[in-house]
Amino acid sequence: MYVCICFAVTDHEIETEVRAGARTLREIAKRCGAGTGCGSCVHRIYALLCTYDTVPGVTYPALTA
Repeated sequence: MYVCICFAVTDHEIETEVRAGARTLREIAKRCGAGTGCGSCVHRIYALLCTYDTVPGVTYPALTA
């Protein structure tokens, strides 16, 4: 499913970035551009970050913007 229409970023790409070390909205934006266009996807990205908090082997020191 597309999360960021502006940059055609999918939920799978967000998960890939999380597994590669991204832990914040800012890190996701820096890695793939999601959330830096119109901004309407920011809440979906944050929700995915919260969801991926349960991925084995992934820890979240802080979920911040």
